[in-house]
Amino acid sequence: MSVLKKMRIIEFAEGVPGPLAALRLSDLGADVIKVETKQGDWLRNAAPALPGSEMSAAFFELNRGKRSVVLDEKLTLAALLKNADVLITDRTTQQLAALGVTGIDAAPYAANPKLVRVCISSWGDLGPLANVKGSELAAQAMAGYTRYVGSRDAPACRLGADVACAGTGIFAVQATLAALIARVKSGAGQRVTLSLLNSLLALKSIHLAAQ
Repeated sequence: MSVLKKMRIIEFAEGVPGPLAALRLSDLGADVIKVETKQGDWLRNAAPALPGSEMSAAFFELNRGKRSVVLDEKLTLAALLKNADVLITDRTTQQLAALGVTGIDAAPYAANPKLVRVCISSWGDLGPLANVKGSELAAQAMAGYTRYVGSRDAPACRLGADVACAGTGIFAVQATLAALIARVKSGAGQRVTLSLLNSLLALKSIHLAAQ
């Protein structure tokens, strides 16, 4: 499909949620540029590796079809965002500011008023956990998913699938498309936020209603 053929997506995210969202947008025809620091996406080194290669199989699957660049003194994130349609990131506002990208929370983003900013975190922007690091396991536990697996009197265990990360990635695609549709009407981009915790709560809303 090529419905997003003329869209440029800047993905500055690691692991699963952001890269999965960008992958699905790439499948719809968008031009996705995966941006990494010199340290690289941590998922590159996750087991198992592709046969005859040191590259993680999961990393390969999540980042196929993308262009890849590394930030340095000559290539800055701020420069890439000037001509982009969408930024997908799991970096905090403070981390982005340290890289020279300021005002990302503004409405609109002054350097590129049409930019849609999709910001992913573990716990959301507000509340006492906003600046606390999270993980798939922590999000599952916080959302109560560990109650559905395991056995009585045994230690809690997580669902085998990365439901928090994958769910957030899919919700990020929905949010991106909705923001792009809104941009057609308003002419301006917007900032949307997603979290692993909120994604899991949304996914189990039927369970919560039944309980």
